[in-house]
Amino acid sequence: MAKAVPITVTLPDDLVKSVDRLAKKAKVSRSTLVTDALRRRMWLWRLNELQKKARGYATRLRIKSDKDVARLLR
Repeated sequence: MAKAVPITVTLPDDLVKSVDRLAKKAKVSRSTLVTDALRRRMWLWRLNELQKKARGYATRLRIKSDKDVARLLR
């Protein structure tokens, strides 16, 4: 695992309270919870970027359905 680097982030009070409640319920540290949330958000962002790229390819190849994919794979 990469070296952990401390950072400072300012959050609204209500969000901090929610994070602390969830961290306690999940039996993890605040840092672990926030790290996991950021990793998940970044993964979703990358997935979204790949989907945009794939839609561009699909449009150029005139892929609109599973049948079109099967046609191209033959």
